[in-house]
Amino acid sequence: MKRDEATDKLIVQLSKQLGISMEAVETVISSYKSHLLEHVNLQSRWSEQAEITMAGFEGIPIVRGLTLVYGNSDVGKTALCCGIAQRCATEGYTVAFLDSELKMTKAVRKKALAGHRIAYAQEYIDSGLKEAIMTGLVNVLVVDSITALYASAQLPFLKRVLSYVPYVIATAQMRSDIRKGRLRLIPAVQDEVAALVHTKLLLTEREQIAIEGDIVHRVQYVVEKCVVPEVKRKSGSFIIRKGTYDEVYTIYDKLRSSGKITIQGHRKILKAKSGDIILGKLSCLTNEVFDEMVATYKETRGEHGERHTEDSL
Repeated sequence: MKRDEATDKLIVQLSKQLGISMEAVETVISSYKSHLLEHVNLQSRWSEQAEITMAGFEGIPIVRGLTLVYGNSDVGKTALCCGIAQRCATEGYTVAFLDSELKMTKAVRKKALAGHRIAYAQEYIDSGLKEAIMTGLVNVLVVDSITALYASAQLPFLKRVLSYVPYVIATAQMRSDIRKGRLRLIPAVQDEVAALVHTKLLLTEREQIAIEGDIVHRVQYVVEKCVVPEVKRKSGSFIIRKGTYDEVYTIYDKLRSSGKITIQGHRKILKAKSGDIILGKLSCLTNEVFDEMVATYKETRGEHGERHTEDSL
């Protein structure tokens, strides 16, 4: 069967990026598509909620459809979506990240979107992303941001990708809206686009703090809308470090707030179930110490029994 032009572009691009022959790329794509059709019940998996385990977002349901992350400029939308993309890739989803704002630096991209299951693109068509989406190779699509597209193009674009991709996560700026005499801050998208949204996550505040002399940012969020009723209006926070969501620093910040980590002189003491543990630099933690931090964090949230929903989506 003759390949179309979009497929040819995708094969050429992947051949250059991966340093392998175009024949080998074509073989891999064909084999993967055959595997999906023959062995994977896509409709069954895609109809479920994708639950990802990120500190500050435990039990977050990314329901099939459109999730919108919005807030003021530079509040942390891109950083959060990079964290979600990484976690989804870790849990077996194939992720595409469309940087429509063209703002992400190479350094941040290398740190935030590392992984063999994440494809980064700045163009929807010329990059081969459209072909990958239409052939069913993408499980999760992150669009940063939807408001970077022309207003007239937002709805057709989203409707099209939602017909192929089960989980679409888009960022958006905010705008003022006055209806019924009340001023509100809402996503800067058309009403028809807003009607497609299943979950709305508002990033409300970003504050600069210091951890170990490292300047980081704590971002607060609230769930404005969700098809899962008990999730709506839940709130929480996470840490951004070096331009992306940071799990270690988020857990540390929450353990400090709950009193499970205390400072004694120059030492940081973790009050773990197994006893007090002296923490080294957060950027150099051993796997064993980090596992103790995670276990202590889960205990403080009651995750060994009934799920605590204070910070969950």
